[in-house]
Amino acid sequence: MTDANAVSAPLKLTIHPLPQAAQGTFLSGAGNAPTFKDLLDTINPLEHIPIISSIYQSITGDTPSTGSRLAGGALFGGPLGFAASLFNAILKSGTGADLEGNVMAAIEGRPVPALQTSQATQVASDSPLNYMSANQRASYDAYVSSSRATQSGGTGSVTA
Repeated sequence: MTDANAVSAPLKLTIHPLPQAAQGTFLSGAGNAPTFKDLLDTINPLEHIPIISSIYQSITGDTPSTGSRLAGGALFGGPLGFAASLFNAILKSGTGADLEGNVMAAIEGRPVPALQTSQATQVASDSPLNYMSANQRASYDAYVSSSRATQSGGTGSVTA
């Protein structure tokens, strides 16, 4: 009934890793080590005051590392400053723009990065179920059709 070659064929599994941040993005040193620039960025209040920091960074071209932003947020704002810096870092890593960048995009009428759906965040029901095997797809279709038959007052049995 079954082919012996099909049974002994190895299972092939493809794993798609999540995108990783580029090396050296947490701290600015080689091998992700802290540098004197990180220390200066941490203690410079112009790097941490909302709106002022964007103006300062656009004038100087200096952008602090994520570690400097978190440490400076904790230094100048305490636990709430650290939490705000952490939220901003997570938002920036997920959308490519921090909170201020998202707000400015909304004010200027540009697409807001936080509201754009990427392929990774798209809801599975919005797209065809191409990731299912043939057997999984058949089981899913049978389940959906039996659920619809049950809701419409049918017996819920599925015949092939």
